[in-house]
Amino acid sequence: MRYFPVHVFTAQTNRFEMTEQFLNHHGFDVYWLEKYKTIPDINFINLNPETLLISKQATKQHWTKHPLLQKKKLLEIDVTELEKGGGGIRCMTLPLLRK
Repeated sequence: MRYFPVHVFTAQTNRFEMTEQFLNHHGFDVYWLEKYKTIPDINFINLNPETLLISKQATKQHWTKHPLLQKKKLLEIDVTELEKGGGGIRCMTLPLLRK
């Protein structure tokens, strides 16, 4: 994603921006991970503003190094068998009915 351009269309122009520039422009900060285990490291759920539900297989350093996530309480659960199906915590708990 780091080197993936986004094609931006406006009423006056169209242009390409890099993903980080595009997200920063819309108020998001990007925190790139150099190495990660795909399913456990990028799947989590916010239970409330202070608590994250993560896999026991997740790399804890990703969470503890980030300045905005250092103070979060991490609840680890063992979802190893479920992750073998190709989904993480977030995927497994998506509601069927959405607003």
